[in-house]
Amino acid sequence: MSFDVIHSLSQEQIEDLYSFYPYEWWTEGRELSKVKVMLDHSDELFAITDSEKNKLVAFARVLTDYVFKAIVLDLIVEKSYRQRGLGKMLMENILNHPNLRQVGNIELYCREDMIDFYEVFGFREMSKEICLLRRENS
Repeated sequence: MSFDVIHSLSQEQIEDLYSFYPYEWWTEGRELSKVKVMLDHSDELFAITDSEKNKLVAFARVLTDYVFKAIVLDLIVEKSYRQRGLGKMLMENILNHPNLRQVGNIELYCREDMIDFYEVFGFREMSKEICLLRRENS
């Protein structure tokens, strides 16, 4: 099986991505129309397709100012393709992307059970003094 990294999604691939969302705690309940807006307003997109099927199998996006900060969001691998190194492939592509190599800090947030995965790429837990704050709009 071979995989390709792409940086934009076709309509069919957007629908593939949307089909991943009902199964994850952070993406459950997203609407397809809003996902399309999200994709249009993300600075960098990273996706992996199954070359044989041209099917989207993994995805991540980055918001950035290209100088000081970048944040990796929504890294997701389709359930039947997990444990094949696709998350690692996405992270390597993000961290080595020419538009992101010079960014001062690349950040992300994740659940505690994913910390070990991201530490392999040099991410580390920040000070306990920094809190994640969120305001939810209805």
